[in-house]
Parts: sequence; structure tokens; C-alpha cells
Amino acid sequence: MKHLYHSALLLVFFLFGISSAFAQLTRPRYFKKVPAGNYSGLAKINDTLYAVVDDKIARDGFAYLSIKTSPVTGEIESVDTVGAVFSGIPNRDEEGICYVPSTNTLFISAENDNKVLEYTREGKLTGRELQIPDDLKRAKTNYGLESLTYDTIRHRFYTVSEAPLKGDTLQYILEFNDDLQFVRRIPYLMDKPKAKPGKKANYLHGISDILALPDGRLLVLEREGFFPRIEYGSWVKCYIYCISPDEYKTGIVSKKLLTNWGTHMNILHQDLANYEGMALGNPLPDGRQVIILCADSQAQLMGILRDWFRTYVLFL
Repeated sequence: MKHLYHSALLLVFFLFGISSAFAQLTRPRYFKKVPAGNYSGLAKINDTLYAVVDDKIARDGFAYLSIKTSPVTGEIESVDTVGAVFSGIPNRDEEGICYVPSTNTLFISAENDNKVLEYTREGKLTGRELQIPDDLKRAKTNYGLESLTYDTIRHRFYTVSEAPLKGDTLQYILEFNDDLQFVRRIPYLMDKPKAKPGKKANYLHGISDILALPDGRLLVLEREGFFPRIEYGSWVKCYIYCISPDEYKTGIVSKKLLTNWGTHMNILHQDLANYEGMALGNPLPDGRQVIILCADSQAQLMGILRDWFRTYVLFL
């Protein structure tokens, strides 16, 4: 009996090890060839080409990055700049970006105007936009439409404000169809904050991005950051949740925590990173899906922060 107990225990540890290896965060990396930026939204165009927005660049538009990941582990192998395109208008505080293969165009959400506009691959405005409900005008400054994604299987756009609108306690993930028309709201409840904003520190708490998976589910990236004026002692905590819009009926949508991590700026750790972008990577041969994450370094603030890239690998 004792022998059977030990065997069962070893089997549990073995299976736990396998499952942990299959869904994992890979190490963060930064690349000197990538210019310092305020990178926010990230969108996949093809196997190696991605579009990224910078929320503080002077001109409205987006840049192209070549991102390569390991076909074995899913880790980031290289990130290189390919070029940038601009629309001809000032920056709108661009935060989220998605690519629509059927039209070969991109959509960008912005916080200055809380609009989601369509762009050609050359960066020019098409004149089309998502029909955003009027109540998004109540979004607090710098807490508007932070996120954007497109489900290529179900032909749906999703966006959400970074924080609850004035007077609300919930956030509402907004769904739109291929005609750019509003379809419905999905009520979402963020985790309670771990810290309290203070006069001697900058603080942020909200949804920094959402991402449509190939199976119709959505990933939601919640993050909370605390930044004392001296920078040391700063931290950011990130949480990736999964929700199923197809299963939502009424009430608050159910969410499942997939992974979480923390970054810090102190004597022992200098990996502080405010992750704001998510995009699909290339799936691995064993069926795992690679998720690419990018961080906003505030243009590599004070020469200390870095434009970190990393991946999260999971089974669908």
C-alpha cells in the first residue's frame, strides 16, 4: 500500500510538471535594434510581420515589426523594425490595433477621441470606423479605448475601455460585426486593486489589451502598476484571463485566470515592464498557441526601462 501511495504521488508530480511545461511564460527579451518607444497595441499580419502602435509618437499611424519565435519553445528569437507609415493627422493616443485579412486593412483604437478608425496597409485613413456607442464619451482622460482585437473566425471586433466609465463599476467589452455596427455589451469585472493611488506616486489599474483566440475565446490582460517618483520601488502586476463570449448569456461574464506575473524596479530586480500589447504568434507543432506580449517603456524612461517582448504559450 505504501508503495502504491508513493507511485501515485510521483504520477501527480509528473503530470503537474507536464501541464506546467505546456502552458508557460517565456523569458522577457529586449532588442537594441528596436527604437525606444511607447508601444501599446500589437497585431499579427502574417507569420513574421506585425503592426505596432506608439501612443506618444507625434504622427498618427503605425510601425511594422518583424518578430520571429522559436518553433520549438515559442520564445522570442528576434525583433526587427521594418518601417513606419502615417495617415497625415496628429497622433490620437493610439492604444489598440487589429488586422482584418478579408479587407487587408487595420483598425486602431485611440483614447483622445475614443474612436476606432480603419487604415490601409500604407497607413492612410479609409473613412470607415466602428460605430462606438455615445456613452464612451464619459471615459476618463487616459482611460478610454485601450484595447482592440478582431476574431477572424466569427468576424467580430472587440474593444473595451481601460477602466470603468464614470459612474460605472463594471467595464463593458463591446462587440461589433463586419459591417462595423455595434452588436452587444459583455459586462466584465476587474480584480480589486492591490494598492491605492497616492500623491507621491503614479498609479494605473485597468485592462491594457484583449485578444481573440482562434477558438472564439478572448484573452483579457489586466494590469496594475505603482510608480513612486524616484522610480525605485516601482512594480507592475499582470494577469491574463480567458472569457468565452459565445457562452455568455446574462450577468457578469465568467473569467478564468491563465497566468500572472510581476515586474519590479528595485535593488534586486530591474525588469519593470508595463505590458500593453498582445498578438497571436505562430502555433507550435504540438498544438500550443504562442501569444506575443510587448511592453510600453515610456521611450526607455531615464535610460532604465526597456522595450520588453516575451511570449505566453498555452494549449487551446
